[in-house]
Amino acid sequence: MESLQRAYVPELEPGSEELAITRVIYKHLQAQNCLRPGERESVAYRLAELMVAAKDLYTDVLPHLLQGGEDDYDPQTEGEETPIFRELSGVRMALIHLRDLIADFDESFMEAMASQREIDAQNRAEEDEEEPLPTALEFDGEL
Repeated sequence: MESLQRAYVPELEPGSEELAITRVIYKHLQAQNCLRPGERESVAYRLAELMVAAKDLYTDVLPHLLQGGEDDYDPQTEGEETPIFRELSGVRMALIHLRDLIADFDESFMEAMASQREIDAQNRAEEDEEEPLPTALEFDGEL
C-alpha cells in the first residue's frame, strides 16, 4: 500500500492522456496503412479512452478500495453501511464505465473493419477489371 502512495504521478490536464495515446496509436495505424483515416482516429481514441480508464482503475480505484474508509470504520456497522461496501459500490461503477468503453471500442472497431473490407473488395474488383483472365486459347495450363 505504501508503494502505491509513493508512486509519482504527474498532474496532467483532463483528457491529455487520451490525446497523447490517441496520437501514438493513430500514427502507428497510419504507418501501417490500417483502416481509413477517419476511422483510424475513432478507433485510436476509443482505445486510448479504454487504456486510461484501465490505468485509473489501478492507480485511483484500487488505492481507495484498499484504504476503504478505514478512518470511518465503526465495528457497530454492517453490510451496506460499512465504508468498504461504499468503496465496492464505487469499484462497480468504475467497472461499468470500463465495460461501456469496451463496447464503444468494439463498435468503432467493427464499423472500421466493415469499411475496410468494403474498400478491399473494391480494390480487388478494380484489379480484376484491369487484368482480364486469359481465354481458353491463351491459357497454357500453368497457374
